[in-house]
Amino acid sequence: MNPIDLLKALISIPSLNPEDTDQQHWVGEARMVEWTEAYLTPLGFKCEVVEGTPGRPNLVARAGAHDPTRRVLIEVHSDTVAIDNMTVEPFIGLEKD
Repeated sequence: MNPIDLLKALISIPSLNPEDTDQQHWVGEARMVEWTEAYLTPLGFKCEVVEGTPGRPNLVARAGAHDPTRRVLIEVHSDTVAIDNMTVEPFIGLEKD
């Protein structure tokens, strides 16, 4: 998957922070975690879902040696900021200009 298609796929996954909306059908990181795990596993990553807060899972994905001598950590948010008052559809990954 090329980077633009990857970004569009990620943008299309509703994962609103529950504090930012009353629209429960868009709340939570579970869809993002499920999609990312399904994407990374066939690429050889060992994935583990960790649920520190009920209903708000995180994904730990590891690549490489089981017990490496050095590590790189990439940490990202899987929730989406509020979409109130947006002037474009928030989950379509609009590519423009």
